[in-house]
Amino acid sequence: MLVQHFLEESARRVPEKVALVCGSECFRYADLDARADRLATALRARGLQPGDRVAIDLGNSATAVIAVFAVAKAGGVFVLLHPATKAGKLRAIVADAGARVLLTTRAWEHNASPGGNVQLVVHAAGGAAGDDRSVALETLLATPADCQPPPARAPRDLACLIYTSGSSGEQKGVMLSHKNMASASASIMQYLRISSADVVLDTLPLSFDYGLYNVLMPLRAGATVVLEPSFTSPHQLVGLVQRAAATVLPLVPAMIAILLQFASSIRIGMPTVRCITSTGQVLPPAHVAPLARMFPAAAIFSMYGLTECKRALYLPPEQLPVRPASVGIPIPGSSVTLVDAAGREVTEPDVVGELRVRGEHVMLGYWNRPRETACVLAAGASQDERVLRTGDLFYRDREGYFYFVARRDDVIKTAGGRVSPREVEAVIAALPEVCEVAAVRAAHPVLGEVVRAIVAPRPGAELTAAAVLAECAGRLEDYAVPRFVEFRRELPHTANGKIDYRALSAAGIAGVAPAANS
Repeated sequence: MLVQHFLEESARRVPEKVALVCGSECFRYADLDARADRLATALRARGLQPGDRVAIDLGNSATAVIAVFAVAKAGGVFVLLHPATKAGKLRAIVADAGARVLLTTRAWEHNASPGGNVQLVVHAAGGAAGDDRSVALETLLATPADCQPPPARAPRDLACLIYTSGSSGEQKGVMLSHKNMASASASIMQYLRISSADVVLDTLPLSFDYGLYNVLMPLRAGATVVLEPSFTSPHQLVGLVQRAAATVLPLVPAMIAILLQFASSIRIGMPTVRCITSTGQVLPPAHVAPLARMFPAAAIFSMYGLTECKRALYLPPEQLPVRPASVGIPIPGSSVTLVDAAGREVTEPDVVGELRVRGEHVMLGYWNRPRETACVLAAGASQDERVLRTGDLFYRDREGYFYFVARRDDVIKTAGGRVSPREVEAVIAALPEVCEVAAVRAAHPVLGEVVRAIVAPRPGAELTAAAVLAECAGRLEDYAVPRFVEFRRELPHTANGKIDYRALSAAGIAGVAPAANS
C-alpha cells in the first residue's frame, strides 16, 4: 500500500462522508481526493518527477493535508516544515532535502528566496512573486485532473522526509518509505482500534510525526479529522472536543499537565472521548489518576517511540493503574530487545540496556547521511525489515513491560518540540558579550523539561537575561527559547577541556532569571 491509497480507498468507500474539518472549511472524502488529484496533475505538468522532494510550509491547514496526498500521488516525496521554523533554518532544510518545489504562505521575494534547488514556489496565501518560478496555489488547484496513469512507485520507495534534531544539533532527514508508513499506521490503528466511527481532534503540528499520523490514520480508516493550528489553552481544547464530539484525543504530557492545572475550572464534561494517547515524553505517573477522572469514559494509552520508527511501545490501558511508570510492550508487528554495552542481549528483568527495535516500520535511514545511518541501523531478517539502535536506556519487569530510564543523546523535548542544545548555544554564543555558554535541560512543573541556558560573559561585559532571551526569540522557535538564564563567572570543564555538562545538569538552578510566562 502507498500513502495516497489511504485517502483514495476511503474516498471510494465513503465518498460523501466528512473527512476533514479545519476551521470553517469542511471536506468530504470525494472533495479532498479530487483536490489532491488536481494538485498532483499540476505539479507533474510543471516538471515534478518521481522521487523529487516537495517542501510543505503550510502549518496545520487543509491545504497542507491536500498537498501531502498530492505529492504522493505525483510520485514525489513530501517534507513537512514547522510553521515556527525561522527562515534561515527553513532554507537549510530545503537545501538539504534538495527540494524542487516549495509550497508556502511566506512572502518569499527575489532577495530572500528559499534557495537550494527550488525551481517552483507555490504561494498559498496569494501574492505570488510574478515570475515563471512562482505560482498561486489557486491556479494549480484549478487545473483539471488528467487521466494519466500514476507514476510507478513501490512500497519500498521513499515517501516522506521528517526532519529532527539529533545530539549533534544538525537537522537530519528521517527517510520513511510508503511501507514504513503503512506498517506503522496499521499497527497503531490496531491497538487504538481506530475505526470509521471515530472523530480525531489533532492540535499537534503536522511536521511532528505524532501530528502527521493522527491525520493519516483516521483518513485511512474512513474516520473524520478535526485539524487545529495548535493547542492554545485548556478551555479552547475542551470547547473543540465538545463541538466536534471528538472520540480520540492525542496529547503530549505538557498538554496534559496544563489541562490538569485547570481541571477545577473545567465544568463541561467530555463524554465522547473514548481514547487518549500520550507520547513524546513519559507520562508522569502522578497525572494518571486525575486524567482518568477528567475523562472517565476514555482508555488512556501511554506510548514510546522515535521518529526513526514512529512507535515502539504502548501500554494497554488496563495496565496503566497497575504500572503507571511503564511505557508498555512492543506494538503489533514489531519486536524489541535490550542490549548491554558489549552488545549482548539483556534477558534478565530489571537490568538496564539499550532498546533496539525491529520491524517494517523502522526508517530507511537518514537522508544523505550514510555514516549516521550505519551507526543506528542494522539489517533485519528481510528486505523490508531493519533493526534500530535507539540509544535510549530501558529495563523490563518480570512480566515483560518496559520502563524508560534515560536518553543517551541530550535532545530536549519540550512543548511538543525537540530542541538541540547545540543550536541554542550557537545562537547565544553569537552575542559579542558571551565567552562561553551551555544549554541543558531543566525540570518544569508543566512542560516536563525546558531549556536552561548557563552563560559566562566576557570579562567586563554587560549582559542581561533580557538581551539573551531577545536574541533567542529572534532566531529560534518559541519552544526552543530558554525558560531560564543563569550567569556564571566561568563554566566547569572536564579534564580534557570540554564543558562539563554532567556537572551543570546536576548543580540545579541557582541565580536564575526565568523567562516570561515560564
